[in-house]
Amino acid sequence: MAVGLPDIQLRALAAYVERCRTAAPGFRWVSAENLHLTLRFIGNVREEVAAEVERSLEQVTFRPFQLALSRLGVFGRGPRARVVWIGTGEGEEELRGLAAGVDSACLAAGLPAEERLYNPHLTLARAAGGRPAPLPELPPAPELPAWLVNSFGLYQSRLAPTGAIYSVVRAYPSG
Repeated sequence: MAVGLPDIQLRALAAYVERCRTAAPGFRWVSAENLHLTLRFIGNVREEVAAEVERSLEQVTFRPFQLALSRLGVFGRGPRARVVWIGTGEGEEELRGLAAGVDSACLAAGLPAEERLYNPHLTLARAAGGRPAPLPELPPAPELPAWLVNSFGLYQSRLAPTGAIYSVVRAYPSG
């Protein structure tokens, strides 16, 4: 489950990722069409479980809210990074609330509880080979306008030689 981004943010981030790709070729940079803010990852599940999750998500209610992306960050230790990401600013608490609602729906559908605390971020790149790698200085993250989040989606990923390809299975509007 994830929140998608509007075209204006996707275009700006696509240009930014291209500049970063040149600066840090040792990382696998996410293509613009795959950018999203994950609310909950469920992994591979049986069809009947996926159908139950899909039904359970109908119970998630939230009010539309403004969301903005903010600072650039990394997961890793010291100068070595595993993941390059951009965090959230305005609307982060509302996004956390939406993620909690999605998590509750997943629990109601029979999925196990999420083991990690929710850390809202938009993944931009992963170190090639899966091991932390030195990250050169990147250009500053673009300043993007906030947008109205009035839905979230149930996403499906398919693995391809170039990486995962994400598609929305179903959208869930605010209520």
